[in-house]
Amino acid sequence: MYNEGQIYQDFDNSHWWRCENGLMIIKGCIDVNGNNVQPGTTFENIGKGTGTMTKFQCYQNGVVVGYTPLPNYSNTGSIRTNGPTLGVRRPSSINNNFASRTTCINRDGLTYNEGQIYQDMDNGHWWRCENGIMIIKGCIDFNGSNVQPGMDFENIGKGTGTMATFRCYKNGAVVGYTPVSW
Repeated sequence: MYNEGQIYQDFDNSHWWRCENGLMIIKGCIDVNGNNVQPGTTFENIGKGTGTMTKFQCYQNGVVVGYTPLPNYSNTGSIRTNGPTLGVRRPSSINNNFASRTTCINRDGLTYNEGQIYQDMDNGHWWRCENGIMIIKGCIDFNGSNVQPGMDFENIGKGTGTMATFRCYKNGAVVGYTPVSW
């Protein structure tokens, strides 16, 4: 649990978050020295898969914060949005056109093609690969079916171990669920 204004750094994926109005909001990237980097800033870090020092550009596109390697450095990058770990694998030819990304990587390192769905059963959410970004879309019910925001569903309550009714909701880019009845 984080207090208002408190910062969380995810060193595994080089992103930092701040608690704002009770929600963890992604704010930027992290450089090799552990410093917070604002979108629009160039920074250095160890390239994933290469193990070598790489220059990246931290960027923001709406609620998405990510980083992309600068030309002549690397061909991998990572994307984050307000939710679990996400990533994007860039095409082998460096192209800074955001729409050219069509392969997504989830937090477990599994690759998804455009339109494919990833279910995070541990956290009760589902994601779809769209334009190279894993986008959180909704919740998952007890039977493993995808639930759209605004719909009620049955699942076992964390901490209680009993079946309960939940409502899937969306607030901006944040998708979650709240108990309707216990």
